[in-house]
Order: sequence, then C-alpha cells, then structure tokens
Amino acid sequence: MRPEENGWEGSHRELTAPESYVLVYGPKAGGSRPFKLALMELVAGKCLTLTDVKDSALFGLWKRSVALLAPGARHRSPDSRSLSALLDLLGEMSPCTTRDGNVGVPVARFAREARRKYGWLGGYAETEVMPGLVSRGFYER
Repeated sequence: MRPEENGWEGSHRELTAPESYVLVYGPKAGGSRPFKLALMELVAGKCLTLTDVKDSALFGLWKRSVALLAPGARHRSPDSRSLSALLDLLGEMSPCTTRDGNVGVPVARFAREARRKYGWLGGYAETEVMPGLVSRGFYER
C-alpha cells in the first residue's frame, strides 16, 4: 500500500533509529539505548567516525585501547534533532590527540558529557527525541 492510499502522505517521513525505538517502547523504557542507537546511526551514515586506537598510558608503560569519535566524511547535518543534537554536543567538546596522531573525542568522555547535559543518558530521549515525535504527530502526551 502506498502512503497516499492510506491517508499518510503528509506524515510519511523516515524515522531515525532512536525515534523508532522511543515510539515502540516509550521514552523511559530504554535508558541509554536511544542514545546508543543515535550514535550507531551517525556512524553508519558517515556523519561520525568511530576509530579504535591504541594509546600509551602511564608514561608509555602499557597500551590501552581507546574508541574515538570524530566528524565523518558526510558534513551535512541530519534533518532530525535527535541526531543533530549529538553532533552539536561533539562539536562543543575539545578533541584529544593520541601519540599516533589520531584525533577525536573518547567515547567514554562523550558519554560522561552527555550524562552531564541530560541528567542521565535516558534524559536524551525526553529532551531530544520526544519533541520531534510530538511535533510530527507520532506521539501524544
């Protein structure tokens, strides 16, 4: 069935992964899952790159694995606020450089900053995902 046959033509738009999750399970059900889905969608869409690098720690005595987030090849910001909010948050943070010359924000630090901004990672769904669903008529409060 085509969208215009069932009367959905005005509201037929793609949902992002976090929007789909929140629509199915509710804004409080997943905790950090909508946040994680948004990051995965941004990496899959090449808006972000996720690189696993080895970095020296403790004066170079041992190496540790660090996951870095950095802007990706696709520079156009997503249309959805649920995704662009995370790109904005990354843009506000200062990147670090590993000894090998890799530049980015460690995922653990990014998650801490998101927790600080949203109160907890589940607060991301309430703050960034729900308003878009409500304004497009997918969810009523």
